[in-house]
Amino acid sequence: MDIRERSVEEVGLSKRASNCLMRGKIRTVGAMLETDIDTLYRIPYMGKQSVEEVLQKIEEYRAFLQDGANPKQSDGETFDLSAWAESEEGKAAIRYYYDRQERTIDELTLLSARSFNMLTMCGYTQLSQILFLSEEELLQLPGIGPDSVREISMVCAEYRREHASDIDDASAVFKAQTLSMEDLLRTPEYRDTIVRYAKHNDRDLNGMNLSYRALTRLHAEGYRNLSDILFLTEKELKAIPGMGSNSSGEILFKVQEYLAENSVRIRNVCGGDDAALVTDEAILSDVLRLYQAIGFKGLHFPEIKDALHLPPSVTDRRLKQIIGTLLADGLLEYVDFCCYRVYPGFADYLDRCDAIDDRSKEFLRRRLGGLTLEDISIEFNLTRQRVQQIVKKSVEKVRDRYAGETGLTLFDEDYYRYLFETYSFDKKDALKWLGIPAGVFRYFDLIDIKQGKSDLESAPDDKQIETGLRLKIRNYLNRNKIRIDGRWIGKERAELEPTVLEKYGQNDITFDEFCKCYNRFLEEREIPFDEKLYYTDSVRMTRKNRLADSRFALWKQNETLRYYDIDGHEYTELFDGLGLSEYENIGISTEKWLREFPELMQKYDIRDRYDLHNLLRKVIPNGSFHEIFFERTPHIRFGTFDRDAAMWEILRDNAPVSADDLAALVEDEYGFDPALTKSTYLKPFAAYYHQGIYRIDQPEMDETRREALQKALPEDFYFTDEVRTIYRRLFPDADEAEINPYNLKKMGFQVLSRYVLQRYDTAESYFRSLLTRDELIDIKPYRKRYGYIPTFSSTLMALKRSLTVIEYEPNRILSLSKLERAGIAKDDLISFCDAVAAFAPDKSYFSIQSLKQDGFTSDLFDLGFSDWFYANLLLSDERITFGTMFGTLLFRKDGKEPTARDLLEESIAAHESIAVYDLMNELADRHDCRIGDRWDVLNKLYQSPVFHDGYSDRLYITQSAYEHELAESEVLFQ
Repeated sequence: MDIRERSVEEVGLSKRASNCLMRGKIRTVGAMLETDIDTLYRIPYMGKQSVEEVLQKIEEYRAFLQDGANPKQSDGETFDLSAWAESEEGKAAIRYYYDRQERTIDELTLLSARSFNMLTMCGYTQLSQILFLSEEELLQLPGIGPDSVREISMVCAEYRREHASDIDDASAVFKAQTLSMEDLLRTPEYRDTIVRYAKHNDRDLNGMNLSYRALTRLHAEGYRNLSDILFLTEKELKAIPGMGSNSSGEILFKVQEYLAENSVRIRNVCGGDDAALVTDEAILSDVLRLYQAIGFKGLHFPEIKDALHLPPSVTDRRLKQIIGTLLADGLLEYVDFCCYRVYPGFADYLDRCDAIDDRSKEFLRRRLGGLTLEDISIEFNLTRQRVQQIVKKSVEKVRDRYAGETGLTLFDEDYYRYLFETYSFDKKDALKWLGIPAGVFRYFDLIDIKQGKSDLESAPDDKQIETGLRLKIRNYLNRNKIRIDGRWIGKERAELEPTVLEKYGQNDITFDEFCKCYNRFLEEREIPFDEKLYYTDSVRMTRKNRLADSRFALWKQNETLRYYDIDGHEYTELFDGLGLSEYENIGISTEKWLREFPELMQKYDIRDRYDLHNLLRKVIPNGSFHEIFFERTPHIRFGTFDRDAAMWEILRDNAPVSADDLAALVEDEYGFDPALTKSTYLKPFAAYYHQGIYRIDQPEMDETRREALQKALPEDFYFTDEVRTIYRRLFPDADEAEINPYNLKKMGFQVLSRYVLQRYDTAESYFRSLLTRDELIDIKPYRKRYGYIPTFSSTLMALKRSLTVIEYEPNRILSLSKLERAGIAKDDLISFCDAVAAFAPDKSYFSIQSLKQDGFTSDLFDLGFSDWFYANLLLSDERITFGTMFGTLLFRKDGKEPTARDLLEESIAAHESIAVYDLMNELADRHDCRIGDRWDVLNKLYQSPVFHDGYSDRLYITQSAYEHELAESEVLFQ
């Protein structure tokens, strides 16, 4: 192997230096030789010491490549590595090294399958077993022929050459194994290692049986542990005030005694075997000691390993063997992937405790068995007070002896102590639902523990209670609930109604039909009849009113309803699309919006005027937004509305007109039902009705006044009321009736409902011109002026979809012509949409921000527009559906209409569980969603399968996922 191809991890550099080189993509000797000092300093975390170490190694290898000399090893000595490796001393050292590393023949990747299998069948699986076998020794193995022998020898020799750097480690091991303890202590390079060993296996000076004089003199100097005095010489000890020769000799003897006891392990550690730092017995004690801080909580294996802070060389296999010993001895138990400490029961320990006499033991046994103090006093002919004294003192003695013998303070019964002294619950239910034997409560009585008063409802969220017990408590609390689709539903009408309606009421259903479905739902689940739960005649009216006002149903005419997740949607786009903020002093029927905004209705799954009226009424409280008031379905009023004046205005502007045509004009303007208009709203104008026609004499305007008014109306668009106002300003004494279709048409205006146009035949052609006449337009004033006119909104959307204009910031549009002048053609915009459609995920939400994060690129990004511009380009693509939610545009390409609730559920499902604020931050980072309050999230998830854990403020995709995490994945050790 060319030395230039050798890994930098194999050339004797420190771990820090080699890691830095690997991080800087300098992985071989050849790459290292081509590296200069400036490059080294630019590598993250490469300090001055590491740079100097690497530069020194570069010099050594350059010298080696020039004259063939071997590179220096880490101890600074130069010797022939190859010759040393082939010597018996070298072979022994390297053999020991590989055996300690537990390295297998799997590393001999050049070995043929035949040779590998034959070695394995002969029991040769470790590198240390075959790495230095001679060909003669290999020939002695059964079934291995000359060809395989030559192959194995060649592969082993090549492996030894490639891994020559291991010789450094092997040499250190061998050297440490051959030196005497005195030599080890005198060798400076081993001093820190020996101190580290002593600290891992320290002894308190108080426990070393030193004389009082020697101990007090050491304490006076601040020495507390053996590691503090390990390297003190006799001269240094005698220099301590008050320390005589006898005391210093005594101390040196104790130190030498410690070193003799630990000599084998100290040599191993000095040779690089960090696994020898700690004994199995020490690890075993440390494992048990972990539970002193956590009591009855369980620990996963990784948690045990992390908490022990063991040297890296202590293998997982060794630790698992130690834990296995504790399991076999019954000191630990393994349940659901966790290890738990096993504590003896108080009664069991009582039987073998010798701290009290037999009579006292009998008193305690009988108390544990349920006898009262009075019962025992009668049986043993003692006073009740005397029995109480004996019992109290006996309990104290037993517990004191237990702590002294075992170092423990907990008995098995204490598992339930925190629960008992914190929460109030029925002891009679404890055995059936919580598995708590009656003897546990008698034990608590013995040690004078009183039951708590907190509500048990909060216990499932109490992290001080062990997971398994919390699950039992949750089951106990849910004993009066029904589990439906992974959720616990309370056996209460208010809890069950949304579930039943979601199941049976996706389409319109009458209240009577719902009552039958509700009762059938309970019967199918074998829930016994209970008049507090089932629908009966006595509660029908109450429940009907409750459903009509609920936020999970749309209530319509003829006592019809259907399921609708009101809080699961965001309504910004609906409000903007309907132009709610632009209406003033007007009354309309929701039928008008249903007819004029079919795409918007489909997007929000609004099926009729009653749906829309009920939805808006539940989303917008009366009078809370732009003076909106909800009258009898389907009518809505903004501010004050004089219906008679409105009818008169339409009649005046269109007479002569038939009753049917007049009703149609009213319907077109206000959405009112034509039959209702003819039978009710036109009654005040019966005097103008004759032989099926409404007639009003329209006064003709004086020509002079008409010419003056025409000059005062230069704009293309006017509301009819605006024309009247201008006319009054010009001629205060004028008759407003002169502002009528006859005179307006004579002036050249196109007369439409409530507004007039000149120079344009239709409202669409006017709005198209208005929105395209400039290259950059702020459309906010237009929205305010024309927002409630459906033609304005539909024309704007048509222009966006055709890419004639693009909204580059909210309420700001630019024309395609401006982009074309900058060299951007319409085909470029279409190509952008094609690229997004090809790149975007198939069945999940995406935004421009998330596409960029996922690696999507486009030349159009160089234009420097905000994400709003690129998002609006996608409105032109019929393959992609969109929704405005949380202040941003989000998309799908699977045909599914985006909703806020669906977005939240998808985001939670990606994690199974996530904290509320983490979800808000994730959506902000991922999609630029601006969620101002956590309740915006929680309200939209109302009635969804998502489970909210109030204690941790965490969301789980289902309640089952919450319970699974509680049982399996919760970290219980901090």
